[in-house]
Amino acid sequence: MVRKPLRDLALEDWSRVIATNLTSTYLLARAAEDLLRAAHGSIVAIASTRAHQSEPDTESYAASKGGLVALTHALAISLGPEIRTNVISPGWINVTGDEPSRRDHEQHPAGRVGRPEDIAALAAWLLGPESGFVTGAEFVSDGGMTRKMIYEGRSRDRSRHHATTDRTAPRSPAARRTQLHATDATRRAAARDRTVTSRPYTPRHTRRARLNGRPSRRERRHEHHDRGPARPLRHPAARPRRPLRRTRRLVDALRPR
Repeated sequence: MVRKPLRDLALEDWSRVIATNLTSTYLLARAAEDLLRAAHGSIVAIASTRAHQSEPDTESYAASKGGLVALTHALAISLGPEIRTNVISPGWINVTGDEPSRRDHEQHPAGRVGRPEDIAALAAWLLGPESGFVTGAEFVSDGGMTRKMIYEGRSRDRSRHHATTDRTAPRSPAARRTQLHATDATRRAAARDRTVTSRPYTPRHTRRARLNGRPSRRERRHEHHDRGPARPLRHPAARPRRPLRRTRRLVDALRPR
């Protein structure tokens, strides 16, 4: 693996990593195609979990392993059904012989760091007749690390609730005062935005009749007397006041003739 910053990664370094990890697999598959077709053989490539996640300054390595995953399903379609092609993406496999620490083992959901025997057993199954219905697939063997959510510098409980804890619990008194002022301003703006809309008065029986799809009493009365459609209802306060009969007679009596 060539680990260099992007500005220092020369084209020669990039080409060397791609040739070692990706081009070599392509050349091997092309050279062995006839023999594998005759024997109904199988190809198992070895990629890495770096095809899905990366560390800084590993662009060439990640690109080569990601290319292996894509090359695998392309070969499976081109060479099938005579040749099956699959790929294994290992995680942390201890090949140095040094025993990892207890913390190294415990961080894996599987409870331990991987061993070469884990990858060998999976490759043997992919090459054997038991996997005759499997081709073009990627098998991740990393103890569950690529499925584990990890936040640097946070505990397990805080990482679950960091989105709400950091926003709703300011630490300093000044931050608390700022948050209280912002909350009050938000409430005042919401109160200003609320508008009270007045609706025309409608009797209860009319509302019920409209909800049930039936004509109201007033509409039925107008239809019975054949007086045409009913006029729209208005609020009692909006109706014009009419003088009483007694007042009207008094006004007529006092009017000069």
